[in-house]
Amino acid sequence: ERTTQWNLGATFTRKLSRRLQADASLDFYINNVKDKIISIPVNLFVWQNVNAGKVVVKGIDCTLGATCQLASEQSLTLRGHYSYQQALDRSGKGSSNHDLQIPYMPNHTFSLVVGWNNPWINIYLDANGQSSRWTTSGHSPGTCIAGYAEFGTTLSHTFSLGKSQQLSASLTI
Repeated sequence: ERTTQWNLGATFTRKLSRRLQADASLDFYINNVKDKIISIPVNLFVWQNVNAGKVVVKGIDCTLGATCQLASEQSLTLRGHYSYQQALDRSGKGSSNHDLQIPYMPNHTFSLVVGWNNPWINIYLDANGQSSRWTTSGHSPGTCIAGYAEFGTTLSHTFSLGKSQQLSASLTI
């Protein structure tokens, strides 16, 4: 693959008060990819590699975060990320795949994490997901995979094992 990429981005971090800090980032990008390699599963164990001659990718990535210090050893964290990515096959104007989203590339992805850090047990709740995507270049009927969201909880604690050693334990559901 050969790529020419243009990117414009900005990052912002600010302490809003003695206890509250916020950050944000925003990126816009365009990639022109020649000889884009796309791996498509034929079955569970066999994959087929397809070369899309030219793919144009346009995207936006946005991240927002905040941390609030609740007490000396307690903080609440909130972090979210959203990405929009349009990856169109531009191999040939006469092709049936022309200007269609390439296989297995969702337009939208997101993540959200809320966490409470404290001396006893850290608790995190998270959500991740993406929009529907196609399994074929031609977007044939019946080849659209539905979007999804998954949710999880993590409990963690770090134990001190002396002056310079620590042990971290976590449980994720």
